[in-house]
Amino acid sequence: MQVRGVKPDKFIVVALLTYCAQLGTLEHGRWIHDYVCENRIVVDVVVGTPLIEMYAKCGCKEKFLEVFNGLKEKDAASWTSIICGLAMN
Repeated sequence: MQVRGVKPDKFIVVALLTYCAQLGTLEHGRWIHDYVCENRIVVDVVVGTPLIEMYAKCGCKEKFLEVFNGLKEKDAASWTSIICGLAMN
């Protein structure tokens, strides 16, 4: 995508973060999080929830709490992710 100059939207970001969470690839997940911040993609519950899940599955308690606390609105999915993250860590 980058080679062709195509910028991923938040739905591509969500898919990539979900993939990183499933594989436990923290390095790639952090890179995607940095990309989100650098490209000013809004971290709402759609993007925030998979970020929480990725950091939780990779054992980064401080980061998933930071993401959760930064969400302006929280829904059932984000609450479920934070509860599961706290249970795992």
